[in-house]
Amino acid sequence: MQASPVGRVANLFKENLRAVCTDAAASNLACEREVAADRGPQWSTLHTLCDVHVTSRCYSKTFSLMEDHITGMVRCALSLRVGAAMNVFRRCMRDEIADRLDIKFGRCPPDAVAHKKAVLRLFVSHGRKAMMRRLLLVLCPNGDWRIESFDCN
Repeated sequence: MQASPVGRVANLFKENLRAVCTDAAASNLACEREVAADRGPQWSTLHTLCDVHVTSRCYSKTFSLMEDHITGMVRCALSLRVGAAMNVFRRCMRDEIADRLDIKFGRCPPDAVAHKKAVLRLFVSHGRKAMMRRLLLVLCPNGDWRIESFDCN
């Protein structure tokens, strides 16, 4: 067994520390125990386990569920970078929004306003930047929140 060498000066201290980072393989753990025993009682060992492979597996499992969507988004973004493709895309988006958007003037009934306030109080009262989120929700999605299609502006 070969261990990293220790200089003579390091052994002059009362307490010494060997910091090690390995993966969780049983052979690595056993080897590090032997290295610590060979160094002597004045040496302490700080052995941390590397989580890079575990984290990598978590990401690969998570993103494999969305792989087709990610590929589609990348392909869409790449297709819009050439020529007038972005202008065509914007025109299509404008047409799609114009078909769905129905602007109405007036005020919501008082019970709809009360419902909106209750929803904001329930869902946007805690957490980071709650006041900013609450302000955006009050100003942006106008209308009667009790129904799917907004009847008032």
